Amino acid sequence: MFARITKLNIPYKMKTKEMQSRMKILLATLVLLLSGLEFSYAQTNKAYGDNMVKIDSVLVGGNYQPVFAIYSGDINQDGNVDLIDFPIWAVDNNNFAFGYLVTDLNGDGNTDLIDFPIWAVNNSAFIGVMRPF
Repeated sequence: MFARITKLNIPYKMKTKEMQSRMKILLATLVLLLSGLEFSYAQTNKAYGDNMVKIDSVLVGGNYQPVFAIYSGDINQDGNVDLIDFPIWAVDNNNFAFGYLVTDLNGDGNTDLIDFPIWAVNNSAFIGVMRPF
């Protein structure tokens, strides 16, 4: 993050982009405290508009806490998982593409049929970026 946070106990908003150029998400308020800045994507849905998906639960201090993840499938970065993303994925799938690619939706290093259900489910659910403006 390259923002200058200068005042304590003042709410700040933050925008992130998942490393493989998937969907951008606006995240909820950050507050800088005297003890430092602490922020976790994993233990609560902090995305604006609850725009993350619960993928697991972990045991923390005797209680199960949900683990959330950013939606995947917006390959062309237009803010929506839609039919425009599919041809981009299909080209890489047909060419057996591998490596650090935006079309590798599950992050295993290959663009293949295992990625397709991620796109299909999020396309069917009309997943898109939620913004406060």
